[in-house]
Amino acid sequence: MGTSEESPYTSAAVGLMALAAVAADLWFAYVFAVGGTLPLFGDVGPSIGAAIVWLMFGSPILLTIGYWIAILVVVPFEALRLRARDGRDTG
Repeated sequence: MGTSEESPYTSAAVGLMALAAVAADLWFAYVFAVGGTLPLFGDVGPSIGAAIVWLMFGSPILLTIGYWIAILVVVPFEALRLRARDGRDTG
């Protein structure tokens, strides 16, 4: 999966962010299908059509944004960790 240089904290952070993105995606799909309240949409009535549209368009967008956030958070910290491990100056 990863290299021998990969930190277990990096794997854990990416895994938790992926879990959060998937949980949010499932929650949105559920609320669109059976109805409820969403933060940006307000009250949503039950609609299979809205759930299908969410799964086709909203879900890929949400998961892609979650991926970008994970990369933006993890990569700088991993770079700092590797510099510190190699004894290079981080400043």
